[in-house]
Amino acid sequence: MNKWNIPDLEIMIREDVGVGPDAKFEWKMEFMAPDAKAERTLGYRASGVANGDGHITFKGPLQVHDENRDAWTPMNPGDREDLRDEVEAMMKKALAHIMKQTSKMTK
Repeated sequence: MNKWNIPDLEIMIREDVGVGPDAKFEWKMEFMAPDAKAERTLGYRASGVANGDGHITFKGPLQVHDENRDAWTPMNPGDREDLRDEVEAMMKKALAHIMKQTSKMTK
């Protein structure tokens, strides 16, 4: 943890409606990562909706936490595509795990 209590990685997924491929999930993620120049470690967060097939939709842009004050700032849509790709990959992995566990429970 850091002085703003941002976790190294926290993924929260809440099932919204449906089952199997028709399932819909709301998700949000907070994590620490190096800035674009790898000079500092900052907090980032994102949220969105996903379906059971693993399609990820973002609710707005990634946000970055200010280093010196307790405030989140939306990032420009073209900034840090690497982080956006990483968030998407982590969410797909988490959803695949959930779908696998869910299918085991329904058998």
